[in-house]
Amino acid sequence: MNWYARTSVRYAARARACSRTAPHLFGDTLASFETELRHLLHNASLSGMFSEHTHETAIDIWRR
Repeated sequence: MNWYARTSVRYAARARACSRTAPHLFGDTLASFETELRHLLHNASLSGMFSEHTHETAIDIWRR
């Protein structure tokens, strides 16, 4: 497991990169979503910094 420091800008960018929050899914409400997300992140951390705890990813490869 790893810990990473992330800024609110990085989290907003990450939200746009996730398949469930991809920009094209929001249509006309994308600007509203991004504004609300930035507001929520700002209220959660006035410094704009967050720590993220990630798990390792494993890939198993085998041949037939």
